[in-house]
Amino acid sequence: MMIVALFDCDGTLFSAQFGRGLMKYASEQGDPKTVRKYYRIMLLPHILRSIKLISKERYHKPLIRNLALMIESWDAQEAEKGFRWVVEEYLLPTQFHQPAEILKRHLEKGHQVVLVSGILKPALEMVGKYYRAVETIGTVPEFKDQRYTGSTLPPAVMGRAKADLVMELFGQKGERVDWNNSYAYADSFLDREMMMLVGNPVAVNPDDKLRAYSLKNNWQILEVD
Repeated sequence: MMIVALFDCDGTLFSAQFGRGLMKYASEQGDPKTVRKYYRIMLLPHILRSIKLISKERYHKPLIRNLALMIESWDAQEAEKGFRWVVEEYLLPTQFHQPAEILKRHLEKGHQVVLVSGILKPALEMVGKYYRAVETIGTVPEFKDQRYTGSTLPPAVMGRAKADLVMELFGQKGERVDWNNSYAYADSFLDREMMMLVGNPVAVNPDDKLRAYSLKNNWQILEVD
């Protein structure tokens, strides 16, 4: 049976956030109107979250689901250029050394490394190539008539969906996984269900709820900078 190593990305492999990088690129190199549209849609959830009237999960779902608004009407070439800038100039320069070394050791041991993130799938595939991951599970932007529509295909890759998509991936591949000896790395309490799939969950710079949950369940906590 194979051993897998599941890695969240934002906050786990690097400190920067994909959404903020895409926002920066779209504002400066794309159409600023799409960024303003994204801000308008996220304004109410942001306010409700700031006064704690909605959960972190209810806030993050529309945040991820609407990321593709910022690439609305882009063709494949425009998107590749934008995603490459976000990945190479915004995300990877902020990578955490220790998680990157851990990922490298998993590869050296022959473990199957899978990146599981809300990052838009074409950009996540670029991250995956950099880290030599065998698979990537990311949020899929809709592409029709040679252009991105501004919508995403369900589900938004977060929370329970991460665990479901991981199980679906290996079910489709027909490969037997030694889950008890496998690993998962993440920084958010929202990722706990994905982490519960494996026998070796590791909380990387965890948020307060994941830290408390990790301590309660004797999960490893990794502090990095």
